[in-house]
Amino acid sequence: METSAEKRYPVFFAAQSKDEGNVEQSSSGGIFYELCRGVSEHQGIIYGAAAVSPICVEHLRAENLLQAEAFRRSKYIRSQCGRCFGQVKADLQKGRRVLFSGVGCQIAGLYQYLGNRYDNLITCEMVCHGMPLDETMEKYIEEKEAAYGERLTAMNFRDKRYGWKQNCIAEYYESGRYDVILSSEHPVHSLYLKGINMSSGCASCKYAGIPRIADITLADFWQYEGKIDHKDKGMSLVSVNTIKGMGLFERIKQEINWEPTTETLALASCRHMAHAPAGHKNQTVFQELLRERGFLTAYALCGSGQEVVVAEELQKIEDLEEDRIFDIFEKDTHEIIYVVDRQDYVKGIVTFGAFLTGYASGEGWVNPDFQSINLGDVSTIREAGKIFAENKKINRIPVFDEEGKLLYEVRKETGMNGKKDARKSLIPFARLKHNHNKCLFIKRPDLSQDIGNYKEREINRIRNQISFPVMQADWDKYQKDLKEIFEEDVTRDYINALCEIPQIIMRGRRSVHADGCSRYVNIIDGCRLTVKQPKDYLFTIHMYGRCGVFGYAVEDKDTMPSALQAILNENGEKIRVENHGLWGADDEKILKNISIDLDEGTIQQEDVVVVYMAGLPWMEELEIFSVKYYDTTLIFHEFLNKGGTFFDRPGHMTAKGYAFIARYLYQKLKETGSLNQDNLTTLKTKYRTRAICNQKNPENMDIELRKYLDKTKELIAAKDLETDMAGAIVMNCNPFTNGHRYLIEEAMKYVEVLFLFVLEEDRSYYSFEDRFQMVKLGTEDLEKVYVIPSGKFIISAMTFPEYFLKEYQPDITIQAANDVSLFGRYIAPFFHIKKRFAGTEPTDKVTAQYNEQMKKILPLYGVELCEIPRLRKGNSYVTATEVRRCMERHDWMRVKELVPYSTYQYLMPGKVI
Repeated sequence: METSAEKRYPVFFAAQSKDEGNVEQSSSGGIFYELCRGVSEHQGIIYGAAAVSPICVEHLRAENLLQAEAFRRSKYIRSQCGRCFGQVKADLQKGRRVLFSGVGCQIAGLYQYLGNRYDNLITCEMVCHGMPLDETMEKYIEEKEAAYGERLTAMNFRDKRYGWKQNCIAEYYESGRYDVILSSEHPVHSLYLKGINMSSGCASCKYAGIPRIADITLADFWQYEGKIDHKDKGMSLVSVNTIKGMGLFERIKQEINWEPTTETLALASCRHMAHAPAGHKNQTVFQELLRERGFLTAYALCGSGQEVVVAEELQKIEDLEEDRIFDIFEKDTHEIIYVVDRQDYVKGIVTFGAFLTGYASGEGWVNPDFQSINLGDVSTIREAGKIFAENKKINRIPVFDEEGKLLYEVRKETGMNGKKDARKSLIPFARLKHNHNKCLFIKRPDLSQDIGNYKEREINRIRNQISFPVMQADWDKYQKDLKEIFEEDVTRDYINALCEIPQIIMRGRRSVHADGCSRYVNIIDGCRLTVKQPKDYLFTIHMYGRCGVFGYAVEDKDTMPSALQAILNENGEKIRVENHGLWGADDEKILKNISIDLDEGTIQQEDVVVVYMAGLPWMEELEIFSVKYYDTTLIFHEFLNKGGTFFDRPGHMTAKGYAFIARYLYQKLKETGSLNQDNLTTLKTKYRTRAICNQKNPENMDIELRKYLDKTKELIAAKDLETDMAGAIVMNCNPFTNGHRYLIEEAMKYVEVLFLFVLEEDRSYYSFEDRFQMVKLGTEDLEKVYVIPSGKFIISAMTFPEYFLKEYQPDITIQAANDVSLFGRYIAPFFHIKKRFAGTEPTDKVTAQYNEQMKKILPLYGVELCEIPRLRKGNSYVTATEVRRCMERHDWMRVKELVPYSTYQYLMPGKVI
């Protein structure tokens, strides 16, 4: 336990021995040798690290100062000290004073070995940069001796012939030959300084921090700028950590030049006094190469300053799966994708730029001719830096073995992050062109270069950034501005209502506004309501952007998408407009939504996409992808000249401004032929879905459905897929209640195996991950019950979208034949399902309609629908809706009555809410 007297430690000093010969023979300021002298003069015993050979360092015992001279200087080789611990203990028990020096983990090992605290033990710790690998020095010396044809006899790791700060490593050979190499340039030591030649555990060293583990800690005081003239011979940083340490330091003060320093200066000069050494990303590769290829190859590949990645971590594909390629590049545009054959030999590479243009144009994107390195030739390995320097576009180079097998990849430090590459903004446009969708990029209006052309109030709002939320927050101050902008008297309540904007959430992979209904702002299924959408239409215009698309300070009826819809309706166009705007989101989220909507079929081949936002990086590249680009700045200022206005910038416009831009957009849609309907002969219903499979020929099932079934099969015991007495329940479990548990238990009375399909769509209060986990926990005691994700083929946005609108349109009439038929025709036979169970539905009209349609359709496929009366608790039914209401009221006692204990534990505050 730390005493009150020790609470003032550590205390830091700059120090150098007055003995110039000692300083010359020491790595730093010679303080360790002076400590040895202070102990030796009192018949103490000294333990320290001595070089037994160039590649072997051991902790030895010294009974006098002469013997302790072998402990001076840094060795940078792991010291074997376990054999001396017994000697230390014996000396201490005899009452001898002992000074033990080592690095933090060695001192910790000694403490653990001794068990007891000894007042006659003083520990001196050398600040450690990490433990070098023994085999690195062994291999280096072995290869160096082979090259010179003679034996290396000694090494000085801190030769000061060029000064303390320009210290060198001197290597001495048996013939008298020697090499002197700057430490920072020495092959082994440079790898050590970078954290490559270091034990992996050192990066998480628990002894590298304040307070230090020893009585005294020593380091180099590299940034010393005090009054002591050390003549570039070395200055020590001393951290005295205990009363015992201070006692020894006081004893040597007459033999040294010293002055106190601050902890701030000390830690700034020696990072490792308070931080573990940083590991390097090439550590693992270096050790592998060292073991298999020797030092020179390992050094050439890993010591160049570039990152080296093993083949197992690289992106390799056998088939040119476009979706997978997009997934890879959306994470990191710098990736090289290696196209390999079944024997894992590379046939070509795919890079981001080549793929994007090739994909959009329908041309090839695999490059069979690329720069590479042969690992068998050290000289070519050293050419990596030259290749990078001469080819600015090359960021990664593959490394092959002599047989042509991919082993590694060398990566240039580009200063540009492929995970945040602005070129990702081009991905959705390439996909749109490939999908043959017409796309318009409408750049929202910017400020005029001459701000003096605006009205006085507009200038004030621009200069002071007085946005709509600012005005709403200070109603009294900005009433006149609001009256000018809205061109009528508006109430505080009306302004507040326009600000009732649901937050942006993640729904599946998409960023959307949370669904919600209010007087003026309504979000249904993640999209803001577009007023007067036609029931029957030929195709959809999907609009993406920030607040300009979502609608800045306007009602649903006055957004730009609603204004465009009104114009289309007036002109007899059977076209629907969908508002995908996100208020306040970043461009990356908006553009990613386009890719996701293409993936999931929200954007169909005949649809048109309009992107309305500020300019993007790489705008000049849009022409490659046939995107029509229009800047609205000039045209919008014509609107302003006719009396229009805006909030704090032209892009934050009024309802009249949106209507003006909508008319401009309509004209551009006509000019570009985007409204041409000649090739569309059939009307689509409002909720269109892609055909999932050929109803006449089960052998032509959609590939995705087959993958889903095959993947699900892995979760189920083979014998349970063969039973003829299997049942199924499809459940949302938002959350899992006693009602769900009751339904499961009742169903198990009729079947041998029960499959629980949990809806995978993330469109509920709880995420799919949480709902799935609650069902797993709530049924883990039941045998023959399997909890399975529903995929996109059972009550999903693709098969039954109305299910997810019932909270906002409870009286909607549904058509679930596609969903039910899919289950009966493909899913039920695969699982040998003969009975599907559902609870009776007295309150939910949508679910009640679904049950009725299942009763009619499922028997056509040999499946019986079994309705089981709902569980009641008192006078009311047990429902997930009731549980959510109780949670909103924080009525946890009632929640506990309605859900299994496993659900209750999962939902408790601090768990998942």
